[in-house]
Amino acid sequence: MDKQRILKYGRNALLVLLLLLSIIGLNIAVQNNTSISKKEQEAGQQNIKLDVALVNEDNTVTLNGTEYNLGASYAKNIEKNTAHNWSTVSRGTADKGLKEGLYQLVVTIPSDFSTKILDINNTNVDKATITYKINANGNLQVENEAVKVAKGIIADLQSQLIDMYMASILGNLYQAQRNVQTLSDTKVTNIAVFRNNLYQTAVDFKTLFPNLTSTADSTLAANNLLKEALSGNVTAYDSLNTAQTGLKDNLATLIEQRNQGKLSQEEFSASLLAMNSSVLSAETDQLFATIKTTQEVLSGQLGAAAIDETGEASGYIGLVEKLDQAIADLQVAIEAESTKLAEHEAAISDFAETHLTTYYGDSLEIIHIGAVLGKSTELPISLASYQTSLDQLILNQLAGLPSLTPADLTTDLNKLDPKAASQIQFDAAFAQAHFGEHFVASNDLKELQDLAKELEPHLQAAADFKIPTPTTRATLSLEIPSGFDLVSWELNGNSYTNPSEVVALQKDNTVTVTLQYEKSQTTTVSTTVVTDSTSTSSTTGSSSSEENTASTTAPSTGTPVTTTEMAQGSVKVSVNNLEVTTAGFDWENFLKEQEAYRKAEVAYAAKVSEIISKYNQANRLLDQYYPVNTVTGERSSLTDSFFNQDAKSLLTSLVTSSITANLQSYSEARAQDQALKERLAELEGRKQELKDQLQYISTTNSDLAQQIANQLAFLEDVKARAQSIADGQEQQTTLQGTHDTELAALATELDASLSITGEVKSLSEQNVEEATNVNTVFTTFTNDVQAAQESGENLSSEATALMERFESELAENGDFVKTFTSVLSNTYDNGVPNEVILDFLSAPLTESSSSVKATVNTYRPFTWILLLEMVALFAAYVFGTHRVIKAVKDKFKVSRLEDTDLVTVTVLSVLSLLVGGLIGVVSSQQLQIDSELIPTWVLMITLFSLLLAQGQYLLIKNAKGLGMGISFFMVISFIYLSNAIGTTASLTGLPATLKAINPLSVLENSLSGYFDGEAASLTVIATALVLGLGFAALNAFVDVEKFLNKKED
Repeated sequence: MDKQRILKYGRNALLVLLLLLSIIGLNIAVQNNTSISKKEQEAGQQNIKLDVALVNEDNTVTLNGTEYNLGASYAKNIEKNTAHNWSTVSRGTADKGLKEGLYQLVVTIPSDFSTKILDINNTNVDKATITYKINANGNLQVENEAVKVAKGIIADLQSQLIDMYMASILGNLYQAQRNVQTLSDTKVTNIAVFRNNLYQTAVDFKTLFPNLTSTADSTLAANNLLKEALSGNVTAYDSLNTAQTGLKDNLATLIEQRNQGKLSQEEFSASLLAMNSSVLSAETDQLFATIKTTQEVLSGQLGAAAIDETGEASGYIGLVEKLDQAIADLQVAIEAESTKLAEHEAAISDFAETHLTTYYGDSLEIIHIGAVLGKSTELPISLASYQTSLDQLILNQLAGLPSLTPADLTTDLNKLDPKAASQIQFDAAFAQAHFGEHFVASNDLKELQDLAKELEPHLQAAADFKIPTPTTRATLSLEIPSGFDLVSWELNGNSYTNPSEVVALQKDNTVTVTLQYEKSQTTTVSTTVVTDSTSTSSTTGSSSSEENTASTTAPSTGTPVTTTEMAQGSVKVSVNNLEVTTAGFDWENFLKEQEAYRKAEVAYAAKVSEIISKYNQANRLLDQYYPVNTVTGERSSLTDSFFNQDAKSLLTSLVTSSITANLQSYSEARAQDQALKERLAELEGRKQELKDQLQYISTTNSDLAQQIANQLAFLEDVKARAQSIADGQEQQTTLQGTHDTELAALATELDASLSITGEVKSLSEQNVEEATNVNTVFTTFTNDVQAAQESGENLSSEATALMERFESELAENGDFVKTFTSVLSNTYDNGVPNEVILDFLSAPLTESSSSVKATVNTYRPFTWILLLEMVALFAAYVFGTHRVIKAVKDKFKVSRLEDTDLVTVTVLSVLSLLVGGLIGVVSSQQLQIDSELIPTWVLMITLFSLLLAQGQYLLIKNAKGLGMGISFFMVISFIYLSNAIGTTASLTGLPATLKAINPLSVLENSLSGYFDGEAASLTVIATALVLGLGFAALNAFVDVEKFLNKKED
């Protein structure tokens, strides 16, 4: 009997030792695996390469005749980056690869990406959304890196788009700077100068020709009258010549007859009296009077210039003088106009520089483009408003920051990573100096602080211990369990950080230990240390930040605490190298707090990443809009280098070229001046010819007048003689001889008179011919004057047309600033900034993220799986060790199935199915599983409940303690290797194998997919069903214990 007991106890002890060694081995393997993983992670932290899939669905957009596909351009550009493995694939391939784990990150560029980015002129613009999906397969490090890469892609793309917008703005601004408002003002001045100095002169120039034309017409009319008068003189002289010829013939006949004695005295006297009557008739007097009058008029016309009653010069000489004066005035006007135009052309550059200097200040050398734009008050968008809008872009980006001094956030940012704040690249001094006055902080700091509070310990307990005699020299040492780091510990109000310190102990002591789990999880553990068997302990609980209370009380026996609640982790406390106690904590409560902490950790890490990204994005925006001068090291606005350019050469060139172009068009109109000058030269030549002709006519007329005067005197003498003959007829007889002599003399004189009259007639005909020539000259002169008048009118018309073109150009130049005002004209609406456009320009992209098998989802089913296992283990233990149904059945062995365990198996199966169904339904509601996935969720938990209950019942029923130990090992390995603990990132070797074959880990992995919308695979469901039914069949029909007993017999 003693031998059997010893064997039994030995076997039990061996089983316990085997379980202990298995757990220790598992613990060492996990620790080694974790240490190696951490070293590899630290060594390769900067060289993590992700498999990234790019899905470009962007459609090509045509704008102003040019096709754009910004998504394709960016995809080609990013593929050159060797930091990660990039692949451009379709959406279907990317989604499939993400689910299968081929890609850790999928970035999708939408189909309307280019459309939205290039739709900047729309008042209500819409941001383009970049979508990225992550599948870290439960690896927090990979997930954080994927988030970092995705946000980096979006930030880089956003930065490039902002650069593109800025380049477009500056390009249009450069185009607009050449059409500044100053040109319009300068042209107004130039046109005024043209109007005063050239235009009015050209318009007045045509008024000179009507007077000249009138003078030419008057001269032509006077010449026509002269011609008519001379023609009348020729007729009169012709009649006189005829009369004198008749007189001569009659007198000759009379003398001949007298000489021949054919006439009597009476006949001769009668004939003589008749001849006297003919000679002395009124017609002859009238004819001579007309000749004299015409001669006087002609002499008056050809005489010196006279002044008539109107004050104007009269006569041919006066008209010629007026014509000379008009031609001289016309030449002076043309020369004056040409001189003025030449002077203006020569002084254009000096005029432009002087005027611009007067307009913009004393020194043109230092004027800037900004001053040019700022001078005008008529711009729809002033320079100040434009610069304010650029600053508003920066303010919109800075508005997402919690503070302009990120150094103030160091403590709040470094809760998890002490180097987190150092990742911020932000020029705080510049931002504070330039934007501090209008900066409005976001709520990110408060949100971060609220999230940081969740990182405080969720469990805290305090305990006291007593010693018989106080001492001032004692070494208190702490041994920290694996997976934890010591943060600090306190003893009687004094704080320490080293695990071993020389301290002063009192009779009543309180020690509080604060641990850190995975760099961020902190748990405060207090322990009660008993130094003798007679001392008593008291335990007091303190609430955590989540109002949870946890307390541990050590028994007064002085032995280590080994309760189930503290079995998962403990702190060993030693005084002077003597271990006095170990203390643990409520593991189940810790797991609940751990889950809450993990959620807070993920949220906090995401918030820290978001804040760092905002600061870095804002700094990149500052670098774009306010780049650092490499020489001075100071920042300046991107537009300063443009607005501070020297404008002298630009403005002078623009004004000079504009005036020169305008005067050039006027100079083309002046090309007709040469024809006008040629006409004037021709008139000048005709004028001298006209003077010569008039002088010749005047000389001939003088001779004619003298001959007429002589003829008239001779005629008077003839008349006197004829009268004397008539009066002295009675003396003729006595004086017959004398008369004959006198008649002969008279005949001779009549011959001479007839000869003179012929000469006078010839001179008159010559005067008529010369007058005809003068008339031809005057006609030509009149035609030339009319042509000159037409040229003058054309010149005036050209000047008027040029002035109209100036006015039209001025009207058109009123839109010189059209290009400038059209640059992002939709940024202002009635003087009010368009916040939508400004926000779009500062951040044209938004992001949409999702995760497949996200880290935060991998440990959510943990507590429910653990609960299911505990219930299944308890049911298997109860039915396997307390054979109540079998004992009842043994009393009534009436069935052929008396040797089977069918009833127990059936009851256990039904119970396990009910438990699984209940846990499945409750957990699906608590974890908010999608309604369409709830049936498979409940089915999975129900089948695994059957599998766990039947499998562990088989082990416990047949292997007793060994089966129980195997079940415990399965639970412990599940806890150690669970996704909730965080060691799943890089399991290799034995831990990886144990996790792969552990049904609890398989169930956890399958249920984690439900949070990403993926139901468990049919293979897992079928396997669980087959194994559950197989274990049930083994339990029902195979009795290993009975078989072994028969074998022993």
